[in-house]
Amino acid sequence: MLPLRDVAAWQGYINVIAVVGRSVGGPLGGFLADTIGWRWSFLVQCPVISVAVILCWAVLPNRNPRDDNKPESSTSSKLRRIDFLGGVLVILSILSFMIPLEIGGQKIAWTHPLIIAMVIGGALLSSAFFIVETKWAQDPILSMGIFTQPGVTITFAFTAFQMAAQTGVR
Repeated sequence: MLPLRDVAAWQGYINVIAVVGRSVGGPLGGFLADTIGWRWSFLVQCPVISVAVILCWAVLPNRNPRDDNKPESSTSSKLRRIDFLGGVLVILSILSFMIPLEIGGQKIAWTHPLIIAMVIGGALLSSAFFIVETKWAQDPILSMGIFTQPGVTITFAFTAFQMAAQTGVR
């Protein structure tokens, strides 16, 4: 969606917004939970999310880059392009890895069959996600071809290390 020369600038904007969100989110969330209650903190997000959805619907281009920029004809053709299966698979694979990390060793022993099954399930779901994204999805959530470009791979690696360091500092 962006020209290659603008990607670094946008990544910088996103990093600034993420750092501000992490810095302000905890104190603001604590303040809201203490004053109006934690349930209302979630309801406050509804108008913001609604505005974001409307802006995405109104501003994002309504063209398929594979069809020489021809406008989409119907809502059903637009919906067919959404990678719902890929979305479900990535969510389930992340959960299958994160839940054992949360409960393993503290609530359930690491050798418990549930932990082992979830880790194996996470590996299988990740493999299924990879297959869906490379072979089946019309517009994949994560195009695997992007990892063949060294600049992109290095950027992703640095971003992962940066996020790990920021998370580790907490």
